[in-house]
Amino acid sequence: HSGVLLLGHNSQTFLNTLSKIKNEKLSLSSFGKKKITDKILSIIKKYFKSTKNIIFCTTGSESVIKAIRICRALNPNKNKIAMVSGSWHGSVDQTLFFSKKNLIPIPLSSGLNDSSKKDLIILPYNDIEQSKKILDKKSKDISCIIVEPITASLPLEKSKYYLKFLRKFCTKKKIILIFDEMITGIRTDKGSVQNKFNILPDITLVGKAIGGGLPISLILVNKKINNKISKLKKKIF
Repeated sequence: HSGVLLLGHNSQTFLNTLSKIKNEKLSLSSFGKKKITDKILSIIKKYFKSTKNIIFCTTGSESVIKAIRICRALNPNKNKIAMVSGSWHGSVDQTLFFSKKNLIPIPLSSGLNDSSKKDLIILPYNDIEQSKKILDKKSKDISCIIVEPITASLPLEKSKYYLKFLRKFCTKKKIILIFDEMITGIRTDKGSVQNKFNILPDITLVGKAIGGGLPISLILVNKKINNKISKLKKKIF
């Protein structure tokens, strides 16, 4: 699915890895053990330079849900999230919308509550001027911006200029920038879009390509976000 089996079916490398885990009597639910997580972290950092720490999830949608939760926990007075048009972030109520030229969120499904629509701002992909107008007006209410850095629907390398704009704006306005690299992670030159363009987000989301097709996803947080999470009095679930 979506190119997650980079080595093909039943690759010997993949089978050897699973065999090693089995022989060491380590279940896949034991990723919390420091020995394993440290090794995984050192590998992940080669592909995603912004990474300081890893949060393990099962699905891509779960990682999106928890990433948004993290952003709202760190920005409790900012209820809105901004999503860039053309990006896909899984079956998540908060992002299950599309838009036309007017950028008004249109539900992709029945059963979505009004607050999901009210709290969502849609930015036009690769349109710096229009995005800046929207963000200048609403930045004080936005906890995070989530974007597929190179969208599957419009994979243009010139998007790096738009990403640079988002990074600069988010830094200035203290908005958390999330790169959803479910599609581009591992499968991109230099391992990721952030490495290729040297534009580092605060949070990165990656999926099944990490586990050779196994149901796994990761939330990768940078040093600043990791420190803020550790200082919270009430832990994030």
